[in-house]
Amino acid sequence: MYREVLDPLAGSLLWSALCAALPLLTLFVLLGAFLRAVLALLGYPQSAPVLGWMTV
Repeated sequence: MYREVLDPLAGSLLWSALCAALPLLTLFVLLGAFLRAVLALLGYPQSAPVLGWMTV
């Protein structure tokens, strides 16, 4: 039967907590990076007619 190893990483609770937080931190960073792109995409339909009118 599989036995889960509960020893802290490198014997340190701090290192274990930092490694456990990496996936969550990566998720938040990527959401923040893509947020600007999503907001720009949502604003495009409103700005396209204005930009098209200005170039005529």
